[in-house]
Amino acid sequence: MIDGPEARAAQETADRFGEPGFEDPAAFFIAQRYEGYSEENQETWQTLFDRQMEFLADRASNVYLDGARAIKLVRDHIPHLEGEHSINRFLRELTGWQSRAVPGYLPAKAFFACLAERSFPTTIVIRSKEAIDYLPEPDIFHDVFGHVPLHADPVFADFLQTYGRAALTA
Repeated sequence: MIDGPEARAAQETADRFGEPGFEDPAAFFIAQRYEGYSEENQETWQTLFDRQMEFLADRASNVYLDGARAIKLVRDHIPHLEGEHSINRFLRELTGWQSRAVPGYLPAKAFFACLAERSFPTTIVIRSKEAIDYLPEPDIFHDVFGHVPLHADPVFADFLQTYGRAALTA
């Protein structure tokens, strides 16, 4: 789903971020290509969503749960990152943040540059059913379900942007 010239160019830009000609965080982003998700991918999302929501029901903060509702995070399907019914449509209206598709792991400097611009790098692959309990690297479930609802909170959103900016000066 993310193997191709667009993904390779985006990853190279992220890997070389800060070098001359490689200073634009927008160059890290790729298209989600939603049609590439299989029925099994959607079922994996649903299984993970059900498990986590049951676990979090009496454990998660209201800030997280309110954020999940505000961005319309649902079990029915892997979230769209762009478009009329995307999580970004709601997120942008609330705090100006966006969840942006990236080809994979970003080096720290590239990651923090995204945060400084209110863009959250989001891996768009989803784990296989065989790896449903553990994946060593982030996937869309980890990124969107685990992080993005908090970006709907104005206090957290401002903090995260400040954190990204500060990390770039360290």
